[in-house]
Amino acid sequence: MDDRDELMAELALINRQLQASDEPTSDLVDALFEAARALKLPVDDPRDDTHRFIEGAEAIESATWVQCAGIIQLLAQHQLVDERALAARVAQRVFELAPTHY
Repeated sequence: MDDRDELMAELALINRQLQASDEPTSDLVDALFEAARALKLPVDDPRDDTHRFIEGAEAIESATWVQCAGIIQLLAQHQLVDERALAARVAQRVFELAPTHY
């Protein structure tokens, strides 16, 4: 899965499933993590500002490419409240940013 169009389609599917399927959240978050890694998001690099998005002080819709990576990294730990809604929002943001970053 390394063709950009395939990755974008995968990301869109994950986003739809997060919003309207009964698929386990942890499976979808794991799929989001793998798609983000394939899109070359730096999901292995911790970020100091990620907590601002998790706590709601900053809107996920304003997150940068690397900030999205930090959010996805925390989601992959499966320890966040309202993980599914947060994952759907960050998946949408990554989808918006991918054409200019990947």
